[in-house]
Amino acid sequence: GVYTCRIPLQSGQMREINVGIYPAGFSTPPRVTALTSESFMSFTILTCTTTGSPATTVTWRRDGQLVTIDGHTYNMVQRVTNRASATYENVLIVSPPALGSTFTCTISNTLGSSAMSNSVTVGAKPCEAGYTLNPVTRNCDDIDECETNNGNCEQTCTNTAGSRECSCSCGYRLAS
Repeated sequence: GVYTCRIPLQSGQMREINVGIYPAGFSTPPRVTALTSESFMSFTILTCTTTGSPATTVTWRRDGQLVTIDGHTYNMVQRVTNRASATYENVLIVSPPALGSTFTCTISNTLGSSAMSNSVTVGAKPCEAGYTLNPVTRNCDDIDECETNNGNCEQTCTNTAGSRECSCSCGYRLAS
């Protein structure tokens, strides 16, 4: 069952921690307890933490579509993190990174299927024209079009938000 441990703190407050202890063969319904993500330059890692005994079966969806573990775009590993409480980490590795996608982790076992699923939006939606995704801040940064070939301007190039403007030196006029 689940037991509550009460720990007295130096401040005089009490901290409670719930601990699940289940004997071998004990059955508990499946439950998603956390869904986290981390994106890198060439892949995204999603971790779906679940509980349930007997072992749970995990189904992943990307933007509502069933994910097929193919060993290329999608790889999955399930590891037991705590046998006593039947806690599992179900890790989905997506390559290339899944910017702007929503993933859902749903679990089931012989006791039935959990109605609960958690979704996480990974990364950011693609940037508009004239902007590029900054891999560190995950913000869309303006591209300075004037840095490359003077923005294809004959004389003066001025960078603007998401674009550029060409202008002429004194005594010249802009051709159409």
